[in-house]
Amino acid sequence: MGGALAIFLFLTALQYLEIDWDTGKERTFINTEKRKKISKNESFKIAEIINKTKKNTINKKEINKQTAAFKELKKYIYLLNAISGKAETNYCSKESLSRAEIGPEIESLLSRPEKIKINRKNKKILEILSKEEPKNILSSNAIKHQIMGDYMRLWSNEYQWNRVRYEEIIKAYLNSFIEIKSHFSSVHKMPGQEASLQSINLLNRVLSSNTNSYPRNSGIHYLGMFAPVKKLTKDPIYLSLTSQKIDPKVWVKQADSLFDRSIFSKREALKISLLNNQPVEVINWLIRKGALEENKATSKQSTENTTRKEETPIFYAIHSSAFTKLILENQKNVRDSNHFNKSALHYAIQFENQETTKLLIDHGFDINQKTTKIAKWPECTKSSKLYSLTPIMYAANHNKTDKIITLLLNAGAQIKHKDSTDRKFSDYLKENKNISLDAKKKVLNRVNRKMEIQLGKMINMEKQR
Repeated sequence: MGGALAIFLFLTALQYLEIDWDTGKERTFINTEKRKKISKNESFKIAEIINKTKKNTINKKEINKQTAAFKELKKYIYLLNAISGKAETNYCSKESLSRAEIGPEIESLLSRPEKIKINRKNKKILEILSKEEPKNILSSNAIKHQIMGDYMRLWSNEYQWNRVRYEEIIKAYLNSFIEIKSHFSSVHKMPGQEASLQSINLLNRVLSSNTNSYPRNSGIHYLGMFAPVKKLTKDPIYLSLTSQKIDPKVWVKQADSLFDRSIFSKREALKISLLNNQPVEVINWLIRKGALEENKATSKQSTENTTRKEETPIFYAIHSSAFTKLILENQKNVRDSNHFNKSALHYAIQFENQETTKLLIDHGFDINQKTTKIAKWPECTKSSKLYSLTPIMYAANHNKTDKIITLLLNAGAQIKHKDSTDRKFSDYLKENKNISLDAKKKVLNRVNRKMEIQLGKMINMEKQR
């Protein structure tokens, strides 16, 4: 910038020297007053250029500073990239989120906002975000679905793990909205409503770029059946069970009529009811109507596609001890595992539900069951290399307290087993940043005492021989 400005000043000054550069002769026709007037005008131009340059430099620094601070936006982008398989380092750990990058398209929208059309969806989302508190949005399925759209609504109701990720994504959306709105207001001096609409537009750009793989008229595999997206999203059973918590008495009275017009089986409806925390009375009614006896083959729109082993209703119930008890009391083969030999116990531990974990242990779930190798999983490229994990390894890796680890140790969980990467339970425990140092010491002391007791027993047995 300095060199360009010097050249500009030099060229500007030439006309004030009394030399005609075309002829080499002295100029005599420019008088002093005129020269002063022109000089003053050019000085204003130069000052304007300098100020504009300073302002652009400040704005650029401010934008870079703001972009670096977009932690929630990065998390939002990363979570969506992970579920669509776009993330270079997929979501295998919480630490991965901090390494997310804001791509050039989004950076461009942050630094040079474009004119946007106020469509009906963005206007509706703005109305929701303006009126509702975040806690109210997070507690309402209907509101969350309005913000995230049909694709994500379907996706969130397919697996228990999807549901957990869906909740993380909507939280990141709401937090990102605050970050981006503040950026547009402070850096680009936008009025509140314009800043809000720009934020919503940007967030929806990221969402649509990751969730456009299901055209509304296409057919998809969903909960063990094959059906068009449009038909699924308009289905009376699906709509009733994925909205707000229903009145069980009213729903039960209408249920037979709803199923007559639905492509969903009772078993599929049970899974959706469990994921959406519908009343226990609804769960009971579906069980009485044979939901647990049905399987993929009896679904109305089922296919012969068995690429993935079906996860049974117990997988969808583990977030609730009441639901878990109901399924344990009624489901046959309740200890069946999914397609990579992960049981409901693994998930209950991973989601750190102590009460559910105890119920499953008491019901005879294998506390030393090892996961098996599978093909590359979209959310985690490491999964084809990382397997042979036991429940206590999941506890050591994911939990924030030592309670479930202690529960598993007391139940006789093995601690010497090594996974496919040659790591043991103790390695996972040491690497876990969520558990306090005191809790880690407490666990390791318990392990050492247990080993001392076992060693003492072995010595006594040897002496008796």
